[in-house]
Amino acid sequence: MIYADFEYYRDVYHGVFVLEEDFPGLAVKASSYLDYITMGKAAKNADLDALKLACCALVDKYSEIDAMALKARESVNDVVSGAKKSESIGSYSVTYQSVEEMAKYARQYSEELKKELPQIARAYLTGTNLLYRGGGC
Repeated sequence: MIYADFEYYRDVYHGVFVLEEDFPGLAVKASSYLDYITMGKAAKNADLDALKLACCALVDKYSEIDAMALKARESVNDVVSGAKKSESIGSYSVTYQSVEEMAKYARQYSEELKKELPQIARAYLTGTNLLYRGGGC
């Protein structure tokens, strides 16, 4: 189940980073993550605004993650020598970053972005009991 549509993303969440044609795929990822983190309780509360807002925030984050993953793939496939790493003016010297370095940094950044997913979900879902895992006395 997808918890937010593009109109909600644009009009209520006021999202501006994701294009309408990219939204459905990102919303599937975000909604699946919400199902996972809530242990399936999200589906029973699909009309909850906090859940829809969390979905939109996760769509934005997944957009960043996908962009970094794409950059890593493009770097690996790139035949260009790499991006400029340093440059000196006196006795002119230029150092280029290797394709492998660029891909490595993009992958690492993508992994760092994924670590933010739980905090984003908690920011919106705290107080809704959707994150409650049971237990108690």
